[in-house]
This record gives sequence, structure tokens and C-alpha cells, in this order.
Amino acid sequence: MKENFPKIIHQCYGFWDSKIPVHIQHRIEKWKILHPNYTYIMWDKKKSRELIKKYFNWFLSVYDNYSYPIQKADAIRYFILYKYGGIYCDVDLEPFKKLSHLLNKYKNKNCILYRSANSDMITNDFMISKPKNPFWKKIWHQLISNCNFSSVSKHLTIMNSTGPLLLDFTYENYSLKNKYVYIINSKYINNCDISIPKPARNKEAYLIRHDGNAWHSFDSTIINFFYKNYITLIVLFFIFLIFKIFIF
Repeated sequence: MKENFPKIIHQCYGFWDSKIPVHIQHRIEKWKILHPNYTYIMWDKKKSRELIKKYFNWFLSVYDNYSYPIQKADAIRYFILYKYGGIYCDVDLEPFKKLSHLLNKYKNKNCILYRSANSDMITNDFMISKPKNPFWKKIWHQLISNCNFSSVSKHLTIMNSTGPLLLDFTYENYSLKNKYVYIINSKYINNCDISIPKPARNKEAYLIRHDGNAWHSFDSTIINFFYKNYITLIVLFFIFLIFKIFIF
């Protein structure tokens, strides 16, 4: 795979709300302005299902039976990047400068992923790939293996069945990962975690991170609360423990 990354930008929207808000449309236009020689494709619910039906019909029953729209939005990006290659980026990320330099710097790589600033986990909101990368086939197998994953938490169900936990697990257990996948430093994407007010960007980042999380529910709020405040909660727990032991 010595060819350059295809000049295609892929984004997904319209899986639970077909009308694109003005602030997201502004980010879309920013992609087009900064990358005029790239093809831009917005994948909605209808277009995504047509892709699966036409080229990956063996997966259609799994795709149609996902409980949550975000699972379809997660899954389709792995098929898009295998079929067409290019850049996939969530709509809560806005380009701050052209990605051409970044793509040229890593043009000899087959796929570029990065680890989330919220953890050391590989995430799926920004991915670059050349077409027909066999890593995505490995992801497909994991999608099928995890398609019936269920948890009392909607958040954990999504993360494990189609989201970053699935992606991270597949990468860590992929024997050819050093050949077909390259993990880029998160500072080039945007290493602002959930505790930092949005919009946010760092000095070396190509992207600005806005508030997203449209699919999050109450359990997501609880999980994120514990992540942002776990040190304080641990300190309070030990203070309570000491108070209980020595006072009572």
C-alpha cells in the first residue's frame, strides 16, 4: 500500500436527526474551504444502509438489528474506510488548518489512528486509511462477535459493540497491527479531554473539538462525572473513612 491516502473526507449525520444544524454546517463548510481538492461525502442513514446492502450484504442483518442509531453510525465508518479510504471525522471536530502536511508526513502508513485524551484507549472519531486495509476486516469480525453485547448501561453497550472499546480491543489483539496500523500522537488531532471546556484545541492540533455527545444518555453523564471528579471523590471517601474510624 504505497499509494497516497485518497483525497476524500467522510462524515456521518442524520442517523437520528436528518436536519443538519447551522453550527455543524459551518464546520462542514470549513472542511471544504480548507480542502478544496478533496471529495467531501456526508453519510446519512439512507446512504449508509445502501452501502452495506450493495457491497457488504452479509452484514446487513446485523446492521439493521442494532438497537441504537449511533451503533450504525459507528459501524458504517469501518466499512467506508475499507471501501474508499480517506479521512473519517466526527462532526464535533472542526479543522483548524489543512491536513495535507499530516497526510504527507505519514503517507507510507496504511492507517492512522490515535488514543483518546480521556484514556489510553484508541478512539474512532478521527481515522485515516487507505482502501482495502485488512485491519478493517478484523474489525468486521469483532463487530459480528460483539453484535449481541448487552449491558445495563447503554453507554457501555455502544462502546463495546461498535465504539472505541471494540476498536481498541481489536487493535490490541491484532497480530499485524505494526504493519497495517499506525498510532499517531494525539496532540496532532486534539488531546483535550472531557474535563476541558469546549471548544478546545492545543497549539499543535489540526482540529478544534466542540461539544458533541449527541448519543449520550444519563449513564454517560454519570460515567463522565466520575471520570472528571474521581480524584476528588477518592479524597472525600478517605476523609469519610478516617472520620468514621476515629470519631465513631
